[in-house]
Amino acid sequence: MTDTTKLTEAVPLYSNQHLLDHDWGVVTAAFLQKFPDPSLPYVKSVETVNRVVCPEQKTMDLRRLFYCTYKIPKLAEKLLGKRTTVVCVEESHWDLGRPGGRRLTVHGRNETGQSILRIDEVCCYTEVAPGRTLYTQSATVAYRKGMLSGLLMPMAGEVLAGVCQRNAHKGLSAMTASSEREKVIQ
Repeated sequence: MTDTTKLTEAVPLYSNQHLLDHDWGVVTAAFLQKFPDPSLPYVKSVETVNRVVCPEQKTMDLRRLFYCTYKIPKLAEKLLGKRTTVVCVEESHWDLGRPGGRRLTVHGRNETGQSILRIDEVCCYTEVAPGRTLYTQSATVAYRKGMLSGLLMPMAGEVLAGVCQRNAHKGLSAMTASSEREKVIQ
């Protein structure tokens, strides 16, 4: 576990919202089957490491590990190589008995490199009406404290925000396509 006292305070990285024209059950089934996806080639594998189902409370918790590889910007290649490997943890909570509609809440974070940079993402899939699911997504970033965090990290944060936003849009597109496939199956 990383000592978070050595990191700056988390700042917003991006935020998105989208209304999906699919039933919550279709969307959440598609969520589970989203990987592998050719439009998200940086995700090399996904492993489910824990699952807890509580029928009395109508909830389910799931923990998955993601193994990802990313191209490195030219400036950092000499230090890090052409690609970097990152392990991310995703913890999701299904609440089927929630008043006002079912909800899936997903918390994700990088485990690799947390002493330098930590990205936390929260996604929610909320049933808002029959055949309609509201998707919200937000992320924050924190950097290692020090002189460089004040000088270089804001610039790096701008680049990172752009990369993450592009990946978020790719993920939403993959989720929409996966929901369409799941809808046909059901």
